[in-house]
Amino acid sequence: MISFHTVGTFLGTAPISRACPGRVIFPKKEEVKSSKSKTNDTSISYFFSRPSGILDWFKRLSRGAVIALSAALTPPLYIAGNEIASRLDLIPSGTINRNFEAPKHLMNQNHERFLIDGFANNFNGFNKVLALLNEEQIDLSLLDGNTNRTLFDNSSDFDKLIEILSTRLKESPVTDKAEKYKEAIKTLNDCKVLYEIVWGRNSLAPNTIYQYDNECNITAAVIGASLNDKNTNRFLKSNVRILEYDLNRKEPIISFGVNINGKTIRVHHSEINLFSENNKFKAPLGPITITVAIAKELEANYTPNPQNPLCASNTLLTGESYYNIPVRSLSQQSLIEMIKNAPNTLITVGTYPRINEYTGNESTRFASMTESGLLRAHAYTIKGWKEENGVFKVILKDSADEKELTIDQFQNELLYIAAPSRMVPFIDQRTLLLLSASMSYILGISLLIKKK
Repeated sequence: MISFHTVGTFLGTAPISRACPGRVIFPKKEEVKSSKSKTNDTSISYFFSRPSGILDWFKRLSRGAVIALSAALTPPLYIAGNEIASRLDLIPSGTINRNFEAPKHLMNQNHERFLIDGFANNFNGFNKVLALLNEEQIDLSLLDGNTNRTLFDNSSDFDKLIEILSTRLKESPVTDKAEKYKEAIKTLNDCKVLYEIVWGRNSLAPNTIYQYDNECNITAAVIGASLNDKNTNRFLKSNVRILEYDLNRKEPIISFGVNINGKTIRVHHSEINLFSENNKFKAPLGPITITVAIAKELEANYTPNPQNPLCASNTLLTGESYYNIPVRSLSQQSLIEMIKNAPNTLITVGTYPRINEYTGNESTRFASMTESGLLRAHAYTIKGWKEENGVFKVILKDSADEKELTIDQFQNELLYIAAPSRMVPFIDQRTLLLLSASMSYILGISLLIKKK
């Protein structure tokens, strides 16, 4: 007798009747529903499937909200955003700037090394002055008036060498070297006059850098670069060259070339006068020239100020990749470690925007300043830091003022920090805590709903 029970051989996943080999035995509808309800809620198909009910809707929405909140409060999302914007050329990428001339050093007879100021090094014909210095075996320490091992970074260095060469010219007025002395003295006199116009008599002082128009992002970067001699020489003086000049006028006419983003951007004296309202602050022209050059580069190839990210000006000025990171996404410890690199490393910050920029209410006076007296919608450079009675304080500077903030005030009143990408942690203690809490919540809500 033939048995007609449903047990049979399998074809794929469906059983086949032994009595009727051509007939596939399909599962009942209840079994199909049961198997669907057991779909793993972590599988890819689950995320594209239709929610089965209110609880499933709640589970999915809460998961998404927790994941979005974790991403918004931690650095990885913003690091990825900066990288994408850089790849799409929306913001400048970190291509290291090359100065017009490689930095030069001269060696004294006792093997002391002296750096040549970047502006003098770029000046046309100054290489002949340096060659004469070596040839005449002049004691270089006599020229280093401020004893910082850098020559021609203030007017007194020029004056001293002019005096030495003038004395030797009087002693040997008809020798073969007389013409070299005369040419060197002419070059030194011109370079000295231009140096005072461009950088000031005693090198560049941060308090002589002023903001014009709405270029607070660029101004903050330039002030930050001026806070120590090394960065002033590397990022400011070494990237400016005199292309043309006429000192025979009451107001000298000068055309500059500024090395920005691997290219030379020409800035004429008329552009400087227009931008600075005829230099109403009587400030050195170097910082103004660099500000104009960066603004021109941003307008031509990226988003112009003031809409561009805070990091754009820093990247163009230093040639190093910078990230724009929300202050609130970093742990307090990460911020302190980052801030401690200033002023040796250029780091700038930006405050929250004014409320009336969005409401249109011009009478909202309280919105123009923070509780600590910082201007809203404004950029500052980190001048330094200190600890007083165990309290960590950050010193901020712009073109008009300096402010000291505790690290708590810093976190509450500042929106963004622009720091080198190498200093921004991908994962810090805060990130780990938030991710752990998020995963715990997601797991807990999944188990709770599953039980119900």
